[in-house]
Amino acid sequence: MLDGCRVGHPHNCPRGVSMDRFEKVVLILSKWLNWFAGVAMLLMLILIVVDVIGAKVFHSPIPGSIELTTFLSVVVISFAVAETQVMRGHIEVEFLVSRLPKVAQRAVACIIYPLAILLFALIAWKSFDFGYSLQSSGEVSMTQRLPFYPLLYGIAFSAIVVCLVLLVQYIKDLNSER
Repeated sequence: MLDGCRVGHPHNCPRGVSMDRFEKVVLILSKWLNWFAGVAMLLMLILIVVDVIGAKVFHSPIPGSIELTTFLSVVVISFAVAETQVMRGHIEVEFLVSRLPKVAQRAVACIIYPLAILLFALIAWKSFDFGYSLQSSGEVSMTQRLPFYPLLYGIAFSAIVVCLVLLVQYIKDLNSER
C-alpha cells in the first residue's frame, strides 16, 4: 500500500495516503489525550471520596484537595475536547445549516472551520505564552505549592490537537461534498 511512499516526498505517495497517515496520527493523539482525561476523572473521583470519608469519619480532610481537584478538572476538560470534536459531540447549529442548499452549507463550512481553527490556535498560543510566564516567575499554588505552568502547556497542546482534528474534518467535509 505504501510502496514508493517516502517521508518528504508526498508526490511519490498514492493519492490520499499522506492524508490517511495524518488523520491516523491526529486520531491517536486525540484518543491519547482522552485517555489521560479519563484517568484524571478517575483520580478526581477517588480524591473526592477519600477526602469526604477522611473529613466526615476521621475528621481529617486531605490538605489541598480542592486545589488538586481543580488541577485535575483542568486536565479532564481540556484533554477531552479533541476526542469530543472527533465524535462531533460539540453543539452545532446543524438544525439551521442542514436546511440550506449544499452550496450554502459549503460556504458556511468555509467560514466556520477556519474560525474554529483560529480560535483554538489562539487558545494554544496564549496558553503557552501564559504558561511560559508562570514558569519564568515560579508561580505555584497556595496549598500544595504545585506549579501552574504544566497545566497551561497541557491546555496549549490539547488546543493544537483540536486544531488538527478540525483541519482533518474540514478537508474531509470539503472533499465529501464534491
